[in-house]
Amino acid sequence: MTQTKEALEVLNWKERSEWLQQCLKRNYYNAETGIMNQWYPREYNVAGENFYYWWQAHVIDILVDGYERSGDPAYSLRIKGLSEHLQAYNGGTFRHNYFDDMDGRHWRCYELIGLLDMKST
Repeated sequence: MTQTKEALEVLNWKERSEWLQQCLKRNYYNAETGIMNQWYPREYNVAGENFYYWWQAHVIDILVDGYERSGDPAYSLRIKGLSEHLQAYNGGTFRHNYFDDMDGRHWRCYELIGLLDMKST
């Protein structure tokens, strides 16, 4: 049985998406801080440097896309962990001069997988 060209393209995009998810984690995730590094390669990171909140918000969006695409509960755990570490890194709150970047992502996470305690956002 042969697959249609469209079916093969969908399969390829799913594989590519998963590969990119793994590259993001491997190249940017910082196990010490629990959030994403700003730079690649890792040695370009400067300890204590201001972190860019919008970047972290987009990573959550990417993880939500991975969860929607695959249904893999590992994504929901990564979203939860990243959110908890961001809150801690940001002084125990999601409030920030640019918290609107994170706000929409949190609502999306809440609606999709019910992970976040919205009272604390």
